[in-house]
Amino acid sequence: MNVQVVADASLRFTNLVCKWPGSTHDAFMFSNSALKTHMETRVDGWLLGDSAYALRMMTPKANTSSQAEENYNSAHSKTRVVVERALGVCKSYGI
Repeated sequence: MNVQVVADASLRFTNLVCKWPGSTHDAFMFSNSALKTHMETRVDGWLLGDSAYALRMMTPKANTSSQAEENYNSAHSKTRVVVERALGVCKSYGI
């Protein structure tokens, strides 16, 4: 099963989609989610995602060519790790 998860800075899940088989591409899941529709109508926030979500949300810059791009990738990685931590907390409790 492929799972789409959004977490806030407090490790709280704010969106969870778990209805697609494991072979489903992440971008397809997002494109067919209520979250995508919701985010298209908002102007007060951003979603960060990995490279599978290119052109749909803020993703890391491939082949950085400047210090600014490296700084962006570093900040992006530090922010995205929140989701990994939230999932780790769930796994540690057997959820």
